[in-house]
Amino acid sequence: MNAAYSVISLIEKHYAPFWVGKDPDRIEDLWQSTNVHAYWRNSMIHNNALSALDMALWDIKGKRAGMPVYDLLGGKARDAVPLYAHADGRDEQAVEDNVRQFLQEGYRHVRVQMGGYGGGGMIAPSQGSRPERGFQGQAFDEDLYVSVVPRLFEHLRVKLGIEVKLLHDVHEHLSPTMAVEFARRMEPYRLFFVEDILPPEQIDWFREIKKVTTTPMAMGELFTALVQTRPQSAMMDGCHNS
Repeated sequence: MNAAYSVISLIEKHYAPFWVGKDPDRIEDLWQSTNVHAYWRNSMIHNNALSALDMALWDIKGKRAGMPVYDLLGGKARDAVPLYAHADGRDEQAVEDNVRQFLQEGYRHVRVQMGGYGGGGMIAPSQGSRPERGFQGQAFDEDLYVSVVPRLFEHLRVKLGIEVKLLHDVHEHLSPTMAVEFARRMEPYRLFFVEDILPPEQIDWFREIKKVTTTPMAMGELFTALVQTRPQSAMMDGCHNS
């Protein structure tokens, strides 16, 4: 990812001169002073660098103490956590075969896609409702996706039963209204969770989804700032109240 080079440049050219000579034991102080060191802050680039700093300083403190960092932070909360494998395939049978392979390896949770992120919803040029002389690459059609993916999970439940915990990553391909419809259609297949059905900018829609379906939702990897983007209504209310 090209953004990674921006993080490297930020650390080497901007933060490193500021950090050199500072006391690594003062983790909170160094984090806070770094956060306000730049006028532009709370971006993905800056917060990637800040998270790296935070982890590195805690790692140093753990090594000095001769203890794992989780003991410094209050001790273990659990003795083990489940892992999930990622099964993909070009069609329903290929996906099923890959899920079975992971089950044989001992996995109990499997994330399932068909043709990668957005797979099942891609339409070739000049097919479906696409214009003949339009864009010639693959294009995503959410109506097709919302029809195909539930059929995949119906196939898997019929073939594999309900014991395997199935997951799916929408990867933010859907509009809010179609996300609601998708979550409702996935409900009969008892997913462990649906991941990133919408982006953080549309977080208010998660409340609406939960009003009409029991499909579990998972998201959060794109929360990159302590203060996330607020809905437009809240922003306008804040301006009015001030």
